[in-house]
Amino acid sequence: MTHPEPERTEDPRTPAVEIPVALVRDYQQINRELIRALDLGLPRIRLVDVEGQRLLAFGLRGPWRATIEVVGNAGPELAADLDAEGVTVLCTGSAGDGAGRGLRAGRLAICRDAGDAVGAGMTGGSILVAGRAGHRAGLRLRGGTLLILGPAGRLMADRQEGGIVIADPRSSQGPGGRAGGGGGRIDLRARRDDRSDLDVPDVDPDPDALVASMTAIAEALSDAAGDP
Repeated sequence: MTHPEPERTEDPRTPAVEIPVALVRDYQQINRELIRALDLGLPRIRLVDVEGQRLLAFGLRGPWRATIEVVGNAGPELAADLDAEGVTVLCTGSAGDGAGRGLRAGRLAICRDAGDAVGAGMTGGSILVAGRAGHRAGLRLRGGTLLILGPAGRLMADRQEGGIVIADPRSSQGPGGRAGGGGGRIDLRARRDDRSDLDVPDVDPDPDALVASMTAIAEALSDAAGDP
């Protein structure tokens, strides 16, 4: 007599599959390995030994549900053109210029500082910077949410057309975007330069806690966006 196999359940604490970035210099090859792991349905993937590599997790587009941990300091354009609603990219260190550029869907969290033009041209999704951000954060932002917990550099939200930008009130950037006005439109109803009216949770670097925190942040941002 045969018995049916018991239904398999996924352990939420499944250890991350590691991809050693230091041994692979070509970012295209790194991203091919990353996509291969995502296509296998792995819920947690870790890029290790990261130190300045550019274009990590670039152009990811798919129906996956996963957390990609970038362990170290990423180079320019981390998670640029990300278009994967179920994917969270978590950088444990800092990120170079252009992180999250053109982001359409998904989440990017940077646990330390971000370079210039973080979130430039993003149209959806959410970006969280736990440290400082360089100049022109949110440049030409058209949608999505950009939250900077530390001070931001000059010309934050320059030529912003939509979306939500929230920065630490200690930031030196004034509320007018480009000094003296700019060629684009800034929707003051959709922009927040002072997060004092929001219940923003602390950032926990644990991936599971981070996803929960970013969900809470997104809900707070959604509520705030409807305020006059």
